[in-house]
Amino acid sequence: MSTTEKTPIVLEESPQVEVPKVKGMSIDEIRYRRALAALKKEFCKSKVLLHKEKIANSSPFSKGYKASENNKMGRFGSIVGKLTGKLNYVDYAMMGVSLFQIGKKVFNLVRKLR
Repeated sequence: MSTTEKTPIVLEESPQVEVPKVKGMSIDEIRYRRALAALKKEFCKSKVLLHKEKIANSSPFSKGYKASENNKMGRFGSIVGKLTGKLNYVDYAMMGVSLFQIGKKVFNLVRKLR
């Protein structure tokens, strides 16, 4: 056998291995879910932008502000209403404690000045 002669390589066939069926989503299901997530994202984005516009126009200091006709207190009432409208009980309690401490300091100051 000479060195220039090539011997053929014989590969043995590997035994057929059965690939188990994988439980999961198909490509179409993945695409559908991605499209659904993108649609939900767009709805949320438009909802946030609409809410932002409402907030910007509801400020008593903005150009687009329209005071409600049944609000007797005008701008001050709308500011207080916005501040206290979304508070829960804990926030009211903390606000009460803060106001009590301020009132106590003012009362002590007035009492010392007498």
